[in-house]
Amino acid sequence: MYDILIIYKENDMNISLEHKEALSGLIAAPLVGYTKDGSVDTSFIHDYASLLSSNGVNGVFINGTTGEGMSLTFQERKEVAEKWINTSPKDLSVIIHVGCSSIEESKQLAAHAQQCGADAIGIIGPTFYKPAKMSDLVEFVAAIAQKAPDTPCYYYHMPAINGVDFPMIDFLKEAHGAIPTLAGIKYTFENLMDADLCRQYADGQYNILHGQDETLLCGLTLGATGAVGSTYNFMAPLYVQMIDAFTQGKAEQALKLQRTACDILQCMFECSSYFGAAKVMMRWAGIEINGIRLPLSDIQPHEVAKLKEKLNDVGFFSYSNTTKAATGKEEKIVS
Repeated sequence: MYDILIIYKENDMNISLEHKEALSGLIAAPLVGYTKDGSVDTSFIHDYASLLSSNGVNGVFINGTTGEGMSLTFQERKEVAEKWINTSPKDLSVIIHVGCSSIEESKQLAAHAQQCGADAIGIIGPTFYKPAKMSDLVEFVAAIAQKAPDTPCYYYHMPAINGVDFPMIDFLKEAHGAIPTLAGIKYTFENLMDADLCRQYADGQYNILHGQDETLLCGLTLGATGAVGSTYNFMAPLYVQMIDAFTQGKAEQALKLQRTACDILQCMFECSSYFGAAKVMMRWAGIEINGIRLPLSDIQPHEVAKLKEKLNDVGFFSYSNTTKAATGKEEKIVS
């Protein structure tokens, strides 16, 4: 495994948060699937989790943006969380995102995540009514985290989605001591200076997870100790090689791999639906994941053909996941 993420995972003993075992590895943000009638499909999650684990991924961030968490019902989110927790390999940590527009539902989801044995929870700031001041945001997160008092909590910072754009260094200063279970921040924003200030705060006590796949190398250069991303689902081997190159001081090789990742992401951004493209690529990786919930949409058949052509040109299929977990037959990854 690769020392790019520190979260906390409880062993078989009932131990305090301060003494939980530190783990390392890439954290994927899994996609969600639907049946033909539009209901959530969890039948493929066991194979999905096994595939991720076999490709160097060490954890999953469930019911977040990539997982369409805000489009799922309360019950669906619980169902998806339970399936991932109950069927994932022991070496795959499960972080459950519990943020909702309703703080009361968020509290219930946090309690449910702890009851099911989640390794950590994530909480995004309010998505409709916005906190007017930092103390309101801290109080909001604290109230939810209190319902999972034995589970590490990560604040999910993604202002492009929810419009809550306070400096996270100020959040940590106010949350420090006020949220006992606060383990860090899932930092999905471009302000690398703010992220690094957070990383240095309180002698590095908080784990600031880098949340943008297209700038992972920048985050590593600035000392990032974690990464959560959507493309780790279907091309984790590329990032594993990038991290290896970085840790071995092979700067040019690491940069080449980061640029390849950006080329692949650009192919996805050129489609009518990023999430639709991601699900197609997940199917190519061997996981039969289908459907999408409005207002998101699938990409059209002609787009699928064009996407495949573009991805072939930029080398995606040399780095995409093996399909060993899904088919029992391992395809060699060419580097």
